[in-house]
Amino acid sequence: TDRDYACNVAEKLRKAVWEHHFPGASQSQPKGRVSISVGAAAFPDDGDTAAELIEGADAALYMAKHRGRDQVALAQPGNRSR
Repeated sequence: TDRDYACNVAEKLRKAVWEHHFPGASQSQPKGRVSISVGAAAFPDDGDTAAELIEGADAALYMAKHRGRDQVALAQPGNRSR
């Protein structure tokens, strides 16, 4: 998929997890909610193979966590490993 669609799907997933009321979350989770960070990569901009896409999405995930968690980050153009 393209980068815009990947970002939209990832954001919908992030929002759905945040809005879901998990039993016990109010006692065990910061802010009383479960949150996720998501890294996304798109073909062919971020990789030509599954391994390259996973690598890009993984790097983007760590970027999202570093920026403060509970957010979506896209693989950075030009950061392909080849």
